[in-house]
Amino acid sequence: MKKLLVFVLAGMTGVAGMSTAIAGTATCDTEALRRELSREAKACPREMLNFVIGYNPGGNTYTLGNGFIAYLRRVAGDASFNVSMEAKPGASGEIASRFVADLDAREAGCQVLVAQSNQLTTNRIGLPNPVDPTKDLVPIALLGESPLVVTINPGRTSARSIEAWANYLRAAKGDERQDFYGSNGNYATDHLATERLMDAIGANATHVPFTGSAPMILSLASTSQQQIDFGLLALGLIGGYLADGRLVGLAVAQKDDVRIPRKGQDDLVIPSIQRIAPDFQASIWVALAGGRHMPASLGRALERATECFAADKASRDTYTGELMFTLGGGRSELIHRMKVETAEASRIFVAKQ
Repeated sequence: MKKLLVFVLAGMTGVAGMSTAIAGTATCDTEALRRELSREAKACPREMLNFVIGYNPGGNTYTLGNGFIAYLRRVAGDASFNVSMEAKPGASGEIASRFVADLDAREAGCQVLVAQSNQLTTNRIGLPNPVDPTKDLVPIALLGESPLVVTINPGRTSARSIEAWANYLRAAKGDERQDFYGSNGNYATDHLATERLMDAIGANATHVPFTGSAPMILSLASTSQQQIDFGLLALGLIGGYLADGRLVGLAVAQKDDVRIPRKGQDDLVIPSIQRIAPDFQASIWVALAGGRHMPASLGRALERATECFAADKASRDTYTGELMFTLGGGRSELIHRMKVETAEASRIFVAKQ
C-alpha cells in the first residue's frame, strides 16, 4: 500500500510547516524510558499515571490513546509503575480538559489529557468558559493523526466523483433542499474542516454534531434511517467501510491519492481533494497535554515515550499499517499546530457569529 509519511493539520492552508514525524525512523531505549517514567511516577498516589480521554470508544482519540496506554503498560512491565485510563466524554472533549486543568499541583503531576485537536484549538472559540490550552494546560507531544476523507453513503446520492458531488452541493444554493453533514461536535476539528471546504467550493450544508466519530460513522453507514448525507471522516477509522463498499470515499484531504488494499480485488484508490479545492488539506490529530502544574520532567519523559511509541514495531503495524494513522510529533510541532489551527478557527467561526 502506498504510504504517505506526512499529513498536515486542518487549517494549514498557505502555511509552511509539514509534520516531521515519520513512523519507524527513531530509536528508543526501552529500559531507560522505563526507569525515567518509574522515577516520575513515584510522586503519584499508587505510583499511578492516569490518562483522561474526552471521547467515547471507537473514535480517533480513544483509539490512539488506548494504543499509547497499552504501549506504556508493556514498557512498565510487572511492577515498574502503574498506568490507568478513564473516559470523561462530553462538550467536544471539554469536560476532560477541564478536569485535568483544574487539578491541584499534586494531582496534576499524575494526570495526562489525551486530547483531540479541537480541545487544544477550536474549543476556546466556540464554547462558553472554555479551557485555555495555552494557560491552563501544558502541551506535551503529538501522538498521531489521520487525514480526513469526504465520505458518502452510496445509497443516498448518485455522485461517484468529488467533482459531481461538489456540483450537486452547489446546485442546492438558493433552493429549498438541505444537505446535512456530521462532525465530532460543535467546533470540533472536522466541523472546522467541513466549513472550510464549503467556503472553498462555494457550497452550503447544515451541520449535525455528534458525540464522537463512532456514532457519526454508524449514522452515515445506516440503511434504516438517514441523519446525515456526508462527513469528513478520519481515514484511520473507516478503511474497512471503504474497502467493503458500505461507504464511499470521494476524496482525501491531502495532496496525494491514497490506496487501500482489498483482498482479492484491485486496490481502492481515493483521489486527492486538490481536484476541487487546490491547497486544501485537513486531518484530525491526537496529542498529550498536562495540567498547568505538571512537572516539566514528566512532560519530557512523556514526550520521549511518544517517540518510542512511534518507533515501536507493534504500534506501527497496528496504527500506521492497519489503521492508517501517522504516529509521532514533538512538543514544538504540537505548539505550532495549536497556533495555526486556532487562527484558522477564528477566521472561519468568528466571521460566522
